Amino acid sequence: MEAIGVLENKWLKTRQFWEAKMARQGPSYVGRRGEDHNRQGQRIEQLYWDRVGMGAYFPDALDFGCGYGRFLSILSASCGHVWAVDMLESMLEHVRGAFPNVTAITAAWPPKLLNHDNSMDLLWGCLVFQHITDDALFEATTKELSRLLKPGARIIIIDNAVDQAPHVKPRGPEAIMKALNAKVDHAEKVTINKRPEDHWLIDGRAE
Repeated sequence: MEAIGVLENKWLKTRQFWEAKMARQGPSYVGRRGEDHNRQGQRIEQLYWDRVGMGAYFPDALDFGCGYGRFLSILSASCGHVWAVDMLESMLEHVRGAFPNVTAITAAWPPKLLNHDNSMDLLWGCLVFQHITDDALFEATTKELSRLLKPGARIIIIDNAVDQAPHVKPRGPEAIMKALNAKVDHAEKVTINKRPEDHWLIDGRAE
């Protein structure tokens, strides 16, 4: 593991990158210019309901990398309480007060999101893990998330399967779930943007 100061500097540079990208692109800052941001969201919402079922209920859930909260409507409808996490305070301004059962959390360094171990029933990570390109930061982040998950907690992740841009690092279902101390129950390639099967849909449970 690298020195804490080195990792903190990498984390700060990562935040600065996304702040600048958000300032240029607005709500669609996690995607490419020209992509149909609304259509992408509709596809993702349908994938969520296809996996969990319309009668799903999770007492406590973590929306990791929530952005401006575009998936909080489906999460708040299927969860008792949602902890919405993002590193950009400007994004969390859209989250606070949007739903009565949602609490916004600013991700900081070192990673420490909540005080209670084994407290989350669901982890939702959509288009997030692919952007943690540094392996040491990825390890520290997934270790913190694993600490928060109850044994058997549901984990649903949508992550890039094809891109190799400097700010994207696809890792695949097994590597992501192993880092979270979880097992893969279901994994398939799905179409989120323009290219066929451009993302992984990963569904599993914490161990």
